[in-house]
Amino acid sequence: MSRSIKAISLALALLALPSAQADTTEQREQRLEQVMANTGAPVGSVVYRGTYSWEALGDHSLLLWETPQRAYYVDVQPTCNDFPWAMNIVVDFRNMTLDSKFDNIVVEGRRCRIYEIRPVDVKGLKAAERQARADHKD
Repeated sequence: MSRSIKAISLALALLALPSAQADTTEQREQRLEQVMANTGAPVGSVVYRGTYSWEALGDHSLLLWETPQRAYYVDVQPTCNDFPWAMNIVVDFRNMTLDSKFDNIVVEGRRCRIYEIRPVDVKGLKAAERQARADHKD
């Protein structure tokens, strides 16, 4: 392939990146709104046995699944803004309790203090997901 064709291909690929990033950001913002609409009031701590799964909701917030039926919205210190790009996280908790004052989420080797924990109404969240899919089909 000639250099000019490679250069044009690269330029076209780079032009597509901002719109793809915007879609991802918009989708993440919509997901955050969906989750927040189904959270309870902040709590100081919760009984926690381990992580089933997790999902980045913003730069420093995530949906932490303990089981497929139990999830928590977790917000950490604003200086920890790596969630959208993190490949994995470690939930650092003690004595089967996740505490918003003492525990951390470790992201890319950085300890991020938990500032807020909110229980998620998983049934409500799943109903909102089904409704969003139905609305998207119309």
